[in-house]
Parts: sequence; C-alpha cells; structure tokens
Amino acid sequence: MCSFFKIIWKIKEIYSISAFTLLK
Repeated sequence: MCSFFKIIWKIKEIYSISAFTLLK
C-alpha cells in the first residue's frame, strides 16, 4: 500500500510539473 501512494505521488508531481511548464 505504501508503494502505491508513492506511485500516485510521483504521477501527481510529474503532472504538476508538466502543467506548470505548459503554462509558460
């Protein structure tokens, strides 16, 4: 279960970074 949350966090992090770069 802990690894599952780590994967979700990584996807969320990558998504936020990509969205931030797209806004620029």
